[in-house]
Amino acid sequence: FIRPKLLLSTVHIKILDEQQLRYIFYHELAHIKRRDVGVNWLMHGLLILNWFNPILWYAYSCMREDQELACDALALTCINSEEQIAYGHTIISLLEHYSGYYQVPSVANFSKNKRMLKRRILMIKKFKKNSYRWSALGVVAVIVVSSVSLLNARADKPANPEKQQIEVKNNMKELKTQTDIPIQQIVEKMIGTKEQAEAEFFVSEGEYNTLLTEFGVARNLFTKEEFDRFITLETEAHILGKKVRLVGSPEKLDSEEQKKYEKNSEELGPFRQKIYSHFRLTKKEAQEYLDFPIKTPTYVVTGYKLTGEDVQTPMTTEKMNPDIVSQYQNEDSSYLVHQSAVDDQGENKDAANNEKITHYELEGTKINLIESLDTEEKYKVMKMIVPAKGKNSAYQVIILADNLSKQELEKIMLSFLK
Repeated sequence: FIRPKLLLSTVHIKILDEQQLRYIFYHELAHIKRRDVGVNWLMHGLLILNWFNPILWYAYSCMREDQELACDALALTCINSEEQIAYGHTIISLLEHYSGYYQVPSVANFSKNKRMLKRRILMIKKFKKNSYRWSALGVVAVIVVSSVSLLNARADKPANPEKQQIEVKNNMKELKTQTDIPIQQIVEKMIGTKEQAEAEFFVSEGEYNTLLTEFGVARNLFTKEEFDRFITLETEAHILGKKVRLVGSPEKLDSEEQKKYEKNSEELGPFRQKIYSHFRLTKKEAQEYLDFPIKTPTYVVTGYKLTGEDVQTPMTTEKMNPDIVSQYQNEDSSYLVHQSAVDDQGENKDAANNEKITHYELEGTKINLIESLDTEEKYKVMKMIVPAKGKNSAYQVIILADNLSKQELEKIMLSFLK
């Protein structure tokens, strides 16, 4: 943290465009400006002394989350309000696919759960340039908690890394001749079961599931030779990623390992680019996968204007389900309109402690309304299922807003029915 550096793998450079890279650098430079790396080292020192204190671990987790919110806020002060939706999509993409690999003090944190991701989305959506605040309260709380008690405990010795590496290499040799076996089995031979992957390679359950999907997509897109090579490179990437995690950063590897790391990233980049570019669709391309017409609401709330449109397509091995997103903004707030195929999410959802859910009908159409009861994070989410008509299938419209009334949300919804 004395001489901080920003490290970005060649994989990201090949996959992300110039605008997305700029957003990432804004966010990471915010960590440097806030001295987050130094604070993280301090916190890890306290955790070493208090490693068995659950309160301290919880406080530390909250602090890391607040760091990300503060850095998002600082980064957003450097861009135009029209770019906020693009910034948010860039961050969300990275959270989905790359979170949790390098959990060390010298590396910035990524969100680990849906609750934190929701907080970041809402903060980005509602951000105002004059609302930026430093988040030092979490640091103070952690220091106070750590001063209360010191607990000592012995840590289990890690398994022999050389033995584990030999086992992985043997599995790689076996996989080269069995690329027609189930994807689950391929990944298990690479990094083990979900539990083993988390313990050995620090791969979370979400990342493990993403890896399964990536390999399913890769098998459909790649030739047999490409798929074999992709398996080898991904396995090497996890081995090297573990080594990077243990030493802190790629530049701390020995020269031979650094060369392997750079070569692996460079060769893996085109494979990943081929996977993710497969799901980057224009509205015209998205229409080919949808059985209903893509529409833009004819009603726009007074004072708001359309500031951005995007097509978000979740990675899947099945039929693509593009989500058409439109953002509308005024000087103080914004709202998002999503149009996609019908899913079951939210139909039988139970209300959270700080939410109120209402089910009703509007002109014969089912409506679900979720209202936040949190005074600090006020928002409304309205969902409507547009019935099938003629050759057009049913589809859903979801609106996420902070300041709009129920009546305004209903007017937007009704404009889809006309």
